[in-house]
Amino acid sequence: MESCNMLSNIRTVVNNHSLTGELQSAVFWSDKLFSLSRCADDAYTYAQCLYRSGEYHRSAHFILSRDLHRQYLAFVLLAARCYTDAEDLLAASKLLDDILIGDVEFKPEISNSEIPISGPLNRVKSNILLLRGRIIEQFENREASHCYREALSLDIYNYEGFYRLTSNALIREEDASQIMDSLTWPPGCTDDEIQAIRFLYGSKLDINNPQQQDSTNLINLPVSLRSLSDNFEVLSDIARRRFDNGDLRGARRITEGVLRSEPFHTTTMPIHIATLTECRDSPALFQLAHQLVKLYPSRAISWYAVGCYYYSLNKWEAARRMLNKSVIIDSRMGNAWLLYGHSFAKEGEHDQALTAYFTACRIMTSCHLPLLYLGIEHRITNNPKLAER
Repeated sequence: MESCNMLSNIRTVVNNHSLTGELQSAVFWSDKLFSLSRCADDAYTYAQCLYRSGEYHRSAHFILSRDLHRQYLAFVLLAARCYTDAEDLLAASKLLDDILIGDVEFKPEISNSEIPISGPLNRVKSNILLLRGRIIEQFENREASHCYREALSLDIYNYEGFYRLTSNALIREEDASQIMDSLTWPPGCTDDEIQAIRFLYGSKLDINNPQQQDSTNLINLPVSLRSLSDNFEVLSDIARRRFDNGDLRGARRITEGVLRSEPFHTTTMPIHIATLTECRDSPALFQLAHQLVKLYPSRAISWYAVGCYYYSLNKWEAARRMLNKSVIIDSRMGNAWLLYGHSFAKEGEHDQALTAYFTACRIMTSCHLPLLYLGIEHRITNNPKLAER
């Protein structure tokens, strides 16, 4: 009895240290916890603490050396995440392929602990498909969209899968309604939850407003969701719609309001940068880009903002240098490739512009803009047949 109480107390200690970010202490005590209990839940806790502390290969070795990845799907997911974050995509891909393609029977879940590590099995499977899609996308494989769709079908709350489908234009506009119709609602999901998910996802797919209302109108919130009227994510979607409809002033007014309250809101930032670039507001771009590079020098969006600043000043070569930094950090940043192509086109460097647009086309597989600019470049270079195609 005393032994059980001690294990329970140590689990609480590990959990508290993990929650407060004291990872070295969490690793230390979770290691002792597993040695004392030898149970799978505590093995997962230890491997997860190693992962959170950045010891990716150590965590993966702990899992694979004990064949834990052949017993529970949660260990497969964690080990693959370790390899992915360690930038060993081939090892992560091989691990997932060996497990998912091979004939491995997993235990349904761990039940000898207060909190089963695997949780709902569909959620674990959904996250595995999400990770597999992320890996496939790095190799510029269009099959990534299928992984994201399957991930979303298994867990409608898997927003990252939905986000990756929509942010890089991996789905065609006509597929948007089909995705919403194919969502599988879990048992016990209330009408309010269904309405909220349909609205929030539909806002990003632009299917809440099939008649394309006047750009000066806000999205009409359902009565049960009126409290979201000042939510930054919802406001960001409204700003994007206004930008797409050519209402730059309205879009900028919203993005500036959001960024005043939350200066580095991830979803709003690209729309705000695009709005400032279209408005040719070089001073505002300079201030924003300087701040982003100072605080987030390793993020693609920071150098993209600097590239937009130079682009707004018609300094094409300087813009390309900054955009090149951006795509080195994130080679899947379609907007950066588009602007990269524009900078070449402005100087009449049509071959280089075509290369950049082709790259954007591979990334933004369902967006019309790369194809449009490819057509323009072919027209300029007297290739009317290619332009029409």
